[in-house]
Amino acid sequence: TMSIVGTDAAEANLGSSEALTRGIRVTVASKYVAARSRPLMNEYFFAYSIQISNEGSETVQLVSRHWTITDAEGQVEEVRGPGVVGEQPVLGPGDAFEYTSACPLATPFGSMSGTYQMVTDSGEHFDAEVGRFALAEPYAIAGVNVIAADTDDDARQQWEAVRRYRIARFVAPGRDLTDD
Repeated sequence: TMSIVGTDAAEANLGSSEALTRGIRVTVASKYVAARSRPLMNEYFFAYSIQISNEGSETVQLVSRHWTITDAEGQVEEVRGPGVVGEQPVLGPGDAFEYTSACPLATPFGSMSGTYQMVTDSGEHFDAEVGRFALAEPYAIAGVNVIAADTDDDARQQWEAVRRYRIARFVAPGRDLTDD
C-alpha cells in the first residue's frame, strides 16, 4: 500500500520505505523540491535520501543500481548504472553509506523502487531491495490531504481525477470536462 499524506510544507517528506535483504537495510525518504519544479511545464523535481546499512556479518560492495520509476500516468522508466552518486561503496559489518539524489517527473506524483547489485568479499552476488516509495507534490489535490493507492490502476484513476481538477480549476473554469 502506498500512502501519500499532504501537508502545508512546500518540501514535506512524503515518501519513505525500508527493506532488508541479507543484512543490508535500505531506508529511503523522498521530498518534493518546489524550487526546482515548474508545474505549468509539467516538470516536477523530487529529491530522495538513502541510507544503506550493513547489519550482516559479511563485507559487501555496492557495484551497480537498477531503478524502476513510474509516473502518475503509468509511464515506466528503467534506470541502470554503476554505483551510486559516482561511488561503489564497500560496507563492512556495522557500516552505513548515505547519499541524496534526485528524480524529475512529468506528473505531480509517482513512485520509485529498485535494487542494488551487491558483491560479498567471497565474490557472491545478490540484489539488495529498495522498497517502493512515493514521489509526491504536496498540493497535487488542493484541499484534500490523503491519497492512498493500493494498485497502479488506483493511482492512475486518482491521477485522472487530479488532472481533471487541475484543468477545471486552473485552465478552463466553468468548462464541462465530462466528455474529454
